[in-house]
Amino acid sequence: MAQCIQKLVNITELYAEMEKYKPTGDLDIVFREYCSKRQSMRTCVSNFTNTIEVCLDEKMRENKKIVMNITDSLLEFVCYKEGDRIALFISAGGPECFESKTQEVLDCANKTFGNVSTSPKLDFPFGSESFSAWEFSPKECSLSVREEETYVCLMHYRDINKFQTCVVAELEKCPDPTPANIMDSVFNFIKRATPCGNILAESAAATGTLSSASHVSALTIIATLSTVLSFVTSYSGKRAEFTSDEDSINNDACSETSGQSDNRSVLEDANDNEVDELAQQEAFEEKVKEAIDGLTQKSAKGRIICFNGIEKIFAIKYIPDFVEDRKMTITDAVERGLKKGRGDEQSTAARLSTLLCVQLGAFKSAEMVCRDLKSILTFIANDNTASVHARAECCWALAMNQFLSGNDTTDTMEIAQLLSSIFSGSYLKGNGAIANISPDVAALHVAAISSWTLLLTVLSSADIYNLLASGRTNSYMPSLNRLRELLKSPHLDVRLSAGEALAVIFELGRDFSCDYEQNWALDLIEILKELATDSNKYRAKKDRKQQRANFRDILRYIEEDIVPEMHVRFGQEILYLGGWCARTQYNACCRLLGTGINFHLAENQLLREIFHLGNKVLPPPVTIKTSKLERTLMNAAAFKARTIQRNKNRDKRSAAMAP
Repeated sequence: MAQCIQKLVNITELYAEMEKYKPTGDLDIVFREYCSKRQSMRTCVSNFTNTIEVCLDEKMRENKKIVMNITDSLLEFVCYKEGDRIALFISAGGPECFESKTQEVLDCANKTFGNVSTSPKLDFPFGSESFSAWEFSPKECSLSVREEETYVCLMHYRDINKFQTCVVAELEKCPDPTPANIMDSVFNFIKRATPCGNILAESAAATGTLSSASHVSALTIIATLSTVLSFVTSYSGKRAEFTSDEDSINNDACSETSGQSDNRSVLEDANDNEVDELAQQEAFEEKVKEAIDGLTQKSAKGRIICFNGIEKIFAIKYIPDFVEDRKMTITDAVERGLKKGRGDEQSTAARLSTLLCVQLGAFKSAEMVCRDLKSILTFIANDNTASVHARAECCWALAMNQFLSGNDTTDTMEIAQLLSSIFSGSYLKGNGAIANISPDVAALHVAAISSWTLLLTVLSSADIYNLLASGRTNSYMPSLNRLRELLKSPHLDVRLSAGEALAVIFELGRDFSCDYEQNWALDLIEILKELATDSNKYRAKKDRKQQRANFRDILRYIEEDIVPEMHVRFGQEILYLGGWCARTQYNACCRLLGTGINFHLAENQLLREIFHLGNKVLPPPVTIKTSKLERTLMNAAAFKARTIQRNKNRDKRSAAMAP
């Protein structure tokens, strides 16, 4: 395996290229070239595992896939953004730090493992023939090497902890803490990649043995430690940029867990916090990639889980550049879920299509994505054989996608016409009887009415004035008389959504003409008064309370032209919602983003433009947290001063009480 990799990566040439491009800061050119060979490197590892497979027992063969997964992850970390993290590590002086502390690192090894008088001579990196000489004990989490006919204990998990503490302490003496942070992350990654990660916590309970995956993990320990130590020992005679690269890679792999469990004072340093943030961001993106890959799996249940996972991430995070690079993959998965999925999968896919538009709002591709998905969303929303819940989500998706990325009035009118035909089932019958619909169908009609109302907010006041009138009918919009019939629905949500729709219509109509439908509004006011004071006992108390509260606001606006105001505080800013249109848009975004609405209002430029918040407000500078040593010294000084002062007071009291 080593020979195969050496054919792909010539260390001498790599050093020369890095020295050439380092002064100009173009190290990404070097790493881009080698990252193009990642598939060949993966083949080297695959061939190696296939070769030694005959030497492994059945349980170890079953875990060969774990080794390949680890390999794929490491290669992905190496080539993350074409080696941007590695270049950052080198520019921070990481190689120089390792080279200057080579002897100290070797002293740490001798101090930790020197108690074994018969320690074998290690030959790093290991070749394929070396694995037969090693034995890993899952129960004891120890590593031994065979010499002749006996096994000699080389290291124990607790020894690795001691070695880690010593090495990190020495590297912390460098001017920049980055090398120490990275090496500490390397050790943590090695431990957490194996069952040894919990061995200390489990030792007191003295539970049984670990699974057969421990043997595969042992190979991971050996390979990783041999690589790291071989690179560290090579620093004494030459530049060690390649070592720094490997350490930087492993830092990316482990940062997700190591930053939470280590309480050393170095993690409280500002520079270390920056490293942790970058590593955590990379670990987060890896999770998103895994979820995106899971959208194509065969299991429908698994696809739904991945859809829900991505949906939650997109709702609470704003990662437009990351999504832009993968928009076609996500769009294809959403379209496939809408076409071939059923029920819950169609619902989650429809919601994800809108969240995709939220993420891509800063790019022109958002309009293209919405256009590609419009036909299938329209088909499902209008399909009476589809799930009612899926149809409701498609109604919302059509309206939200058009609201977020559509600028074409014709498309807006087409969608509005479709939605109005869906909720027409809640109109009164020809004989004036109330339509008898199930709660599920009522929920569909509520989604259609609310999404239709959202589309009205993007139309001009002149369009509303010309298309919506009490005595005017057209094929695009229902008449005001039809909308008024919805207020008599037996379902509370239908009545509330219809009332808000009428409030939006009157707000837009009065913007164009102050006397918009004054005569027709008189009859509407009477109906609104009844709803605002409804005390019928056959309605639930909670429903009556909610209905009265909502219709009081609607009545106050229709009758007295008093606009409801609402203020939303997020961070250091306040969003002012000064009308029914703004409130409708905000409620639609809240339904989609949930608790993530405040984060998107602060970070998402598309939402800031919609609600007229202007450019993003920069947060105030964060004060650097004092180190643990500084806090200890300050507390000690305060304690000493307090003790001296109290002793003086005690002496005075003693003298006063003396006879």
